[in-house]
Parts: sequence; C-alpha cells; structure tokens
Amino acid sequence: MDILILEDSSQLLDLMKEAFEIAGHHVRAVTNAQAGLALLNALDFSPRAIICDFGLPDMDGVTFVQHVREHPAHRDALVIVMSGSDEHRAIALSAGAHYYLSKPFSIQELTDMIESSVSP
Repeated sequence: MDILILEDSSQLLDLMKEAFEIAGHHVRAVTNAQAGLALLNALDFSPRAIICDFGLPDMDGVTFVQHVREHPAHRDALVIVMSGSDEHRAIALSAGAHYYLSKPFSIQELTDMIESSVSP
C-alpha cells in the first residue's frame, strides 16, 4: 500500500517511514505540506493512507486535510492527523480526518489503525 507521511520532526518521520517499509508498504515521507501537495499531484503516487502532523511549518494539518478532501483522486484516502495537543481533535475530524492521534503514540498503534482501516 502507498502511504504518505507529513511530519516536521525528522526523528519521528524516519521512525514511521521505516516501520511501514518493514511492513511492506511503499512510503513517501516529507517534512512540509507543500512537498506533500506536490506528491499528491504526481501521477505516479496515489496513497491509500495519509498521516499528517497538525503543526507543519508551512501549513496547518487541517488545511492540508481540506486540500486532500478537495482532490478527486485522494478524496477517499484514509487520513490520520496527529498532534501533541488534544485540543485539535475536533477541528481535525471536522475537516475530514478519519482519526486523530495524540502524541506520543506507539508505532504499533498507528500501524494497527492503518492495517484495520484500509483493505488490501
């Protein structure tokens, strides 16, 4: 499965990318929303799951989710927003995220969430 990860912490980004690659997924990982939007517009990449940090340096995660939901090719992708604060939960879910994860979380929790939500 193709997975897109947007996270500005390179340590967490690398950890998530490695975990999903070990599980056999094709992962593109970026540190900002503009790079994520460029990947979504690429013809060779169609993620079935998108994991997005709420606090990206160039755009908040809610605005990014809104862009995803407006894009016909990615409208049905599973979207998970993550943040260090629970106060963003309602905003992220109302913007179109399927799930909201509060940091810190376990990589197993994230992996299980995606595996149980996206059929092969």
